[in-house]
Formats: sequence, C-alpha cells, structure tokens
Amino acid sequence: MARIINVWFNDGRWITRCSVCLSKTQIKPKNGKKYLVIKWYCGRCYPGKIKRVLKKGIAGELSYGYSRALQMRAAGDAFSNDDVHEAVFPSDWQEAERLLRMRRLDNQHYRPHEILKRTGKPETAADLALENETDPILEYLRIEKKEEPAAETVVKQKVRKSVPPGLYRELQ
Repeated sequence: MARIINVWFNDGRWITRCSVCLSKTQIKPKNGKKYLVIKWYCGRCYPGKIKRVLKKGIAGELSYGYSRALQMRAAGDAFSNDDVHEAVFPSDWQEAERLLRMRRLDNQHYRPHEILKRTGKPETAADLALENETDPILEYLRIEKKEEPAAETVVKQKVRKSVPPGLYRELQ
C-alpha cells in the first residue's frame, strides 16, 4: 500500500521521511505541475538503490558510481512489496521555493504541513513572503541592488575608456 508522505524544504532541498525506517530522503521535483505527487521508494529499506560499485570509465579510468541493474532490481522489489511512497508537495511549492531561494542557505526552511503558532494555520508561500519582507539582510540586498548602475552605462564607460576620444564620437 502506498503511503502518503508530506515534504518540507530544508537547506535548499525538498526532504521527505520514510514511514518504515524513518530515514530522510531528498526529493527533486522535475516537472512544472502546480500540484505535484512523486512516487518513490526508500534507499535504506532497499539498499540496491544507493549501493556504490566500481565502474570503468570511457578512457579506462576506475571510479565509483551507482549500478543501474541494482537500482532497477531494488525498484522492482519495492513495487512488488508495495513499499512505494507518495510524496505530496504543497500546491504553492514553486512560489515557496522561489521565495526560499532568496534567503541564505541556513535560513531556507519551510514546513507546509505544520501549524504556525501566530496564525493557527499551516505555513504558506504568503507567510514566507512576509518573512522575506522583514528580513534585514534581504532588505539590505534590495537597497544595494537599486543603487547599482544599469548595465548599458557600465558598457559605455568601458568602451569610452578603451577607445581614443576622437574615435568614440565617430562610433556613435
């Protein structure tokens, strides 16, 4: 039976937890759907998924990598044992990720399934936007960005410095 699991955003990645062994797994959303459900199986419960093996490269060099055959066998075992989980993303996951990526890595936290104390409701992208507005570091970056000269101005200044004065008037 597939288990429905919530996901959360932590330190720049979407994370979910296996309901069997409680290990954490990183989930990568790949399509642009608004409401996203990803089916996955746990690499700790089925170690063939993450077992590293010695492989020979194109030029004959040896390196460690993942065995496609072991991964396929582990996936087949997980599906036959009905140990496939469904990771359910929040409906506003794209906007939440955009807002979180503005922050420093150690401040990229979002748990959409937990109730906030101040509102009594689950956290949403609107709550993240409000937090971003009150973040002093993001405010500093917004002010600094406004003060930067336009790219065209910088290019014209560089051209003006590298071309002799009489020739620059002819180029315009």
